[in-house]
Amino acid sequence: KPSVGAANGIITQPVLDNNLTVQNEQAPAFSDIDGVSWAKPAIEALAKQGIISGVGDGKFAPFQNITREQFVKIAVGAFVPGAAMGENTFYDVADDSWYAPFVKKAYVKGIVKGMGDGSFGVGQNITRQDMCVMIYNAAKASGMEFDNTAESFADDSSINDYAKEAVYALKSKGAVSGMGDNSFNPYGNATRAEAAKIIYSLIK
Repeated sequence: KPSVGAANGIITQPVLDNNLTVQNEQAPAFSDIDGVSWAKPAIEALAKQGIISGVGDGKFAPFQNITREQFVKIAVGAFVPGAAMGENTFYDVADDSWYAPFVKKAYVKGIVKGMGDGSFGVGQNITRQDMCVMIYNAAKASGMEFDNTAESFADDSSINDYAKEAVYALKSKGAVSGMGDNSFNPYGNATRAEAAKIIYSLIK
């Protein structure tokens, strides 16, 4: 079983009503998730809640990577769907884009800070360590409490200092694990299936 990471591909917006995610009566039936049995319950549960969706044609594309804007939509939908929207502070986030409301909510709640150059990083695949930071911040914004008593990964020195607290807090919850050799691979991209697994492990 691979460790938890991020998710990509085309992710449509969840159905919103009064800023709340509407749960579907039945989860969509995806034809391509039998090969990720370790993530299948998470994918189906999050799809039923409208937090994550497929890529069309009845497929979920579990092995595709996810962009930063696609992932922030999932994080907001899972943890703080009713958050208020603030001003747009990132030059690469168009106000009329589908992801602008989610980025604005995430910024107000302290979930994202951008890339350091005034951009959000639209179109970039999210790294495993940045995914952990977003999830950690979103979960804390929802009231969840953590500790970071987990043992270090073998490649701890490769994890950026800004991400270590988030990575080990999620590891202490059992939400992230190693790659098989106890490495975390902080700069690697993760998959849609992995993103569903890590988020569901915290909200179920």
